[in-house]
Amino acid sequence: MFTIRPAEIKDSRSLAIIGQTVWITTYAIEGIRNSFLDFIAEEFSEAHMHERIKTEQVLVVESGEHLCGYAVLERPEKEQKSELVTLYLLPEFQGNGLGKTLLDEAIKLAPQGIWLSCYEGNQKALNFYKKQGLTVTGTRYFELDNEKHLNWILESQPA
Repeated sequence: MFTIRPAEIKDSRSLAIIGQTVWITTYAIEGIRNSFLDFIAEEFSEAHMHERIKTEQVLVVESGEHLCGYAVLERPEKEQKSELVTLYLLPEFQGNGLGKTLLDEAIKLAPQGIWLSCYEGNQKALNFYKKQGLTVTGTRYFELDNEKHLNWILESQPA
């Protein structure tokens, strides 16, 4: 049985490892290079996750004593959509409805709706978000190691 709850500071280390694992299995399809290591070490450090839990809305998916995914939702300015910064599930927990449940819970925290950016090459995630009713509204770029990676911006409707 799975539970979704707000993250606690004690979850920081587990969330950092989940983030590293999902990022590597999703984006490092040609292997690891130093720029990836630098990005992963900073973005998915225990300290960074600790700070996110303190300043943003972070939900975790829990199975017993085990964490298997999380979502990070920025706290928006008044009357604006919230950015869904991250929605990560460990690979073995994908495809069984947990992503939809986690997304639904994140959307409940965002009365004006959510927006997110998704890498154009991550077709699995793009299909998932479109299936959940999010629509493409624009583009932006993610930069890593002086390379620009096209991302689609998707948005939900207000609750």
